[in-house]
Amino acid sequence: IGTMRRSFVARRDMMVSMLNDIPGIRCFVPKGAFYVFCNVAQLRMDSLTLADKLLEEAKVALVPGIAFGDDDYMRLSFATSEQKIETGLKRIAQWVKERRA
Repeated sequence: IGTMRRSFVARRDMMVSMLNDIPGIRCFVPKGAFYVFCNVAQLRMDSLTLADKLLEEAKVALVPGIAFGDDDYMRLSFATSEQKIETGLKRIAQWVKERRA
């Protein structure tokens, strides 16, 4: 159990750090579960549209915050490998960079 806990903490911390490095995305360290809930309001797009665009254009699946009552957020899971998390977050970062250029 200790090994699994350390693994999830490492993945969570990596995800929070990488997300906070993306312009327009901000999130806090979650205290439980296997998800981060990020503020994406600065991207100026409703969460459903953002989720659709990220899926279609960046090939990253996430849950729009409107499903949880807040359209300024998106939810991402870190219950997967560090490699998959890193790949997905790099795709999101590149997508945001291209939209802001």
